Amino acid sequence: MKEVAFNTKFAQTIKRVTGWPDDWIFGDETKPELFEGSTKSPDVLLALPQHPPVIVECKFDESSADPVNDARNKLGLLLSDKAGWSAGSVVKSTVAVFYPPGANQWKEKEVISRFIEGNEKLRWKFITGKYSPDAILWPKQGWLQGTVSDFSESITKTAASSDTIIKASQKAAAAISSAATLMLKSLDKHPDEVERICQLMGAPGFPETGMRIAGVVWFDALLMLNELNRVGVSDKNTSSCRDTNGDVSPKSIHQTWNSILDTNYQSVFQPATETFPKVSSPATFKQSYTVLVNAVESIEQMLLGKVASVGGEIFARVIESDQRKKSAAFYTRPEAAEFLAFATLSSRANLPTDYRDWRIADFACGTGILLRAGYRRLRQFAAAEQAPLNIFHARMMEEGLCGLDIAPIAVHLTATGLVGLQPEVSYDDTNIGVLPVGLKRKQVFTGSVELLNRDSKVPNPQLFTSHYDATRGQDNNKISVLKAEDESFDAILMNPPYSRSRGGQAAFDLSGITEQERELVQNRVKYLKQNTCGDMKAGLSSIFTAIADRKLKPNGRIGIVLPSTAAAQGSYKKMRKMFEENYSDIIAVYCDNEPMSADTGMGEMILLARKGKSGRQGIGYVSLDKPFFSASAATEIARNVNDVMAQAPLGNSGVLNVGGDRVGSWYVAPLTGLTWGGVGMEGLLGLYFSAVNLAHGIISINGLQQDLTRFPTTTIGDLFNVGPSHDLIGHPVGGDPRGAFEFHERDYQNPQRESNHLSLWKTDNTSQVNILVDPTHYGIKYGNNTEINARISEKSKLFYQRNMRWTSQKILVAATLQPTLGSSAWAPLRGGNELTNFAFSVWANSIFGFVNHWLQAGRQQLGRSRTQIEDIQNLRCPDFNETGILDRTESVLSSRDTLFGGAFNRANLAHQDPHRRELNRITAHILGIPKEHQDSISQWFADKWVLEPSVR
Repeated sequence: MKEVAFNTKFAQTIKRVTGWPDDWIFGDETKPELFEGSTKSPDVLLALPQHPPVIVECKFDESSADPVNDARNKLGLLLSDKAGWSAGSVVKSTVAVFYPPGANQWKEKEVISRFIEGNEKLRWKFITGKYSPDAILWPKQGWLQGTVSDFSESITKTAASSDTIIKASQKAAAAISSAATLMLKSLDKHPDEVERICQLMGAPGFPETGMRIAGVVWFDALLMLNELNRVGVSDKNTSSCRDTNGDVSPKSIHQTWNSILDTNYQSVFQPATETFPKVSSPATFKQSYTVLVNAVESIEQMLLGKVASVGGEIFARVIESDQRKKSAAFYTRPEAAEFLAFATLSSRANLPTDYRDWRIADFACGTGILLRAGYRRLRQFAAAEQAPLNIFHARMMEEGLCGLDIAPIAVHLTATGLVGLQPEVSYDDTNIGVLPVGLKRKQVFTGSVELLNRDSKVPNPQLFTSHYDATRGQDNNKISVLKAEDESFDAILMNPPYSRSRGGQAAFDLSGITEQERELVQNRVKYLKQNTCGDMKAGLSSIFTAIADRKLKPNGRIGIVLPSTAAAQGSYKKMRKMFEENYSDIIAVYCDNEPMSADTGMGEMILLARKGKSGRQGIGYVSLDKPFFSASAATEIARNVNDVMAQAPLGNSGVLNVGGDRVGSWYVAPLTGLTWGGVGMEGLLGLYFSAVNLAHGIISINGLQQDLTRFPTTTIGDLFNVGPSHDLIGHPVGGDPRGAFEFHERDYQNPQRESNHLSLWKTDNTSQVNILVDPTHYGIKYGNNTEINARISEKSKLFYQRNMRWTSQKILVAATLQPTLGSSAWAPLRGGNELTNFAFSVWANSIFGFVNHWLQAGRQQLGRSRTQIEDIQNLRCPDFNETGILDRTESVLSSRDTLFGGAFNRANLAHQDPHRRELNRITAHILGIPKEHQDSISQWFADKWVLEPSVR
């Protein structure tokens, strides 16, 4: 079969598996009139709306074939007016494709069936940039591989890189902020109208914030207006709302929005019309709306495709990041959303036979980015089966998607973002809405946490006003009922809030409730989370995981973003136990170089699992070398993770590749009952299990056929009394008043100012270079005598670091000459005898103690390990009260002054620190490692450990 004929059949196959219309795809039968000033003809041109054009150059899989060179030669060509949606565009992206081996022998009539029913695999590579030998190839080495459906889906995600999405959202956010300022100026003499708009936007009393949120709603409505015009639903667009001078007529915009409301689209245009200023002269707002329309039209020219919802992206930028940090309400990066959706919805086989039964949910949906990614993955499955996509869309909007949040504007953006994926299709009631927080009608509500309530159904209250349900496609008077029954969802995708209802931290701040209401809400959360894996110390992320577990079907899939400390922190122990006992196919994905959410500044993990024990046991660890650089790359990485984890048995490890490019490493491990790995590219290939063995009293490393030694283990809490916490000890002068003492920095020039109540209050990287350290503060009595006496009795000479920074600090455990108070940085350890304290101090500051702490303690922020008192108590360690260990310790006790007084380098240079090496040698002796192996074992651990991203 000739290549030209095959190309034509290939184009027809793409149409079949995607449902794209004829004017989006041009096959090789097209004459070379598609390019201006060139007689070249593309094998296939994909001219998708709002997407840069993509030229596909194809070859049979023969040794002499070179589709890359053909694809590179098409870069920079200008498409003619015959190129459909891509007319007038310059080609900046091409794809080189190899057909399956032997495809040139296929019969013409069997091409489509072999691709669709036989799932024959293509190989392809992306080429972007300008025409030159240096054009960017991805992957650089090797080829991507998948079905025609996979290939087509990959194409749709090439439009917007991370940088392009950020640029577009920054431009939109700047325009909205400017428009809001102009609008406030226009309404300077109408404070009641400003407050009315702010009330509708959930920001009463905050005119700047309220008007910016209104600006998001208007911006979103203007984007949708142009989309409806493109698909033929409306004969109006933003251009038709301009006057002869090019300025925007606010009156025309308002009339256009209202006319569309007569048809449908309540979720988009009702909020926009209700927040339109109600004053006598709309012309006053001309400048404000002109700014918005200019930005909308400018961003549309950037051709972002359908992966990124600009409305959703800009909300995270218009609402100040410090407000979102206060309540730990972070937003998922688009690339991370694509990875999570693709990895969770890994196979069509995991879904019900009939697409009309598919259901996915996000109970903390934010602006809907995860629901959109999940929707597109399900749409890919439906399109590959030639399901009618208009029926699919309506069904998903009405029954298949459940998105809930406490912020009305976020839910509005979720609904409109989903509408925009096929805006010409109308729909009725949805399961996308706001759940209230606070005291409503004398009843306390907790948002989605109410889904844990087995006593009653949760109402789906109306969005923005009491007159309609803004997430509904059509305006009617029916009462909306939330459909979120237990065990009713095939998949749950979530990036839940991380906020914790303790220690004055502010959960639910975005809801605008009072302090009194917040206390009521937190008490109800405590009640609802009973008998679940939720823990208030861990925070809402563990409680939302419990919601997901409650709502997920047997064999359903969960994909959830969690703080990486969930892999180790004691407060997440119930959650980890739930997954270990009730789930299979567990995969923990880490990227220590960058979090999955915007503005977190902390390490995060993606957790994937299947409900039930029918799948692979143990846990698969994936460590990515670098963040996802695009949605397309994220999808391909997810595909490779799925493929590897579906086949890898327990104990296997390897490098994760996309094409021939390394992107990370993986390890499939049995569950150890300790923490989850969360290790990086080196640890997955050896360090992790050696560290697990170390915590269980076994010294063994890669390449050794037998254990070198075994020693008894216990927990730090069994060896010592740990604590108390700094809340009881006291506070620094000028700080939040609490505890028994007020602490002041020591003044060595005026020692008479010091009392006997010294404290190791802070860490100091320049002075705390030895195990033996000086207290940093002195305390003035602040609390009552009972509190003061209790704290005095808890003084210690031994302290454990609670906030270890591997990149700067030198010691994990410190000793003082005199009894001293602890702090938030240093937890006192009391009750040990001289030998125990000495052995523990030496071990903790050796590479063995570092690895032990790193394995079991939290790693929420890069290079840092924050540990709660309870977690320190539960850390496994050698039993330094055991006779053999005590005897070996006594034999080296004479070296204490040298070991305690010698200066260390920072922790993450442990592999080249001469004093640490000496400490390692003494520790190895205490643990009973044979002398001939002491140096090599210590160095092996150090060399591996310092390469970990969470340590570096």
